[in-house]
Amino acid sequence: MMIKPLLLMLSLCSAIPVSAEIYRWTDENGRVHYGERPPHDTAEQIQLPRGAAPAATPAPNDAERRARQQRMLDAFSHKREQKKAQKARDEQERQRLAQDCERIKRHWQDLNYGGPIYHEDPDGGRRYLDEAERAAELDALRPEYRNACGEDPR
Repeated sequence: MMIKPLLLMLSLCSAIPVSAEIYRWTDENGRVHYGERPPHDTAEQIQLPRGAAPAATPAPNDAERRARQQRMLDAFSHKREQKKAQKARDEQERQRLAQDCERIKRHWQDLNYGGPIYHEDPDGGRRYLDEAERAAELDALRPEYRNACGEDPR
């Protein structure tokens, strides 16, 4: 039963600097105590075995530290460039959709025009749309309108 507290105390004492003195004494109740300052002259001094100092991790030299900092800066710079490029792509896509929306809106308005609607043939002639063809083109144009303009056609 006494061995566990003794081992615990000795392991705690191993962290104390070499110049520290450890004392052991027994109180009037028969309990054994350890400490740096004995309460009376009957305490005995304990000689602790000298252990090897814990291996310290070597501090990085200046070149290693600068290299690590440069890698971090490069990573941050790369991430910033990626965000900038993504923002530019998003802006180009937004502009393309805005142009498509305007083109589709004009075509939608043309198809809803009350007068005759025609398409030019490759040889320069005109082919007029009947009501069924006009309705079919409006139905085909509706999803494109929603995609480009973000709203239902009016």
